[in-house]
Amino acid sequence: MGIGNKLGEKRDLEQLTQYLAVRDRRNLELSKALVYAYYDTQKYAEAEAEYERLNELGKRGYLSDRDRQRMTLAGARIAVKAEHYQDALNRFKEVIDAGYKEDERDVDNQKLRNEYAGVATVASDYALAIRILNESPRIDVEGRKP
Repeated sequence: MGIGNKLGEKRDLEQLTQYLAVRDRRNLELSKALVYAYYDTQKYAEAEAEYERLNELGKRGYLSDRDRQRMTLAGARIAVKAEHYQDALNRFKEVIDAGYKEDERDVDNQKLRNEYAGVATVASDYALAIRILNESPRIDVEGRKP
């Protein structure tokens, strides 16, 4: 199967998800799936709009805290792709400050902190990138605590 077929499958999935989500706007699982479908098909403006709609629902208590943070992280990554770096930085900060961990094995949340610092670098906010990395727990490759 070639890349063209995979992209075609993603577009088909996005169209199906969009069709279903629009028919039932109260189905939050479909709405979350639509955010990811738009992201996967590089429709960042649409992903951003759907993210904002879900974010409003989350603020009103329709999403669990974990789902809300997961959507905020997705929103951060969408903002990066759309080159809305300040939005991305704000969302990464919110997720990290809330203690959300994408990978529970990453005890110190270093992967997200590195991603956050990388976005700060792309946004030319070098002071922020340095502060993020300096505030991160020290990495000990042998697993010992300093």
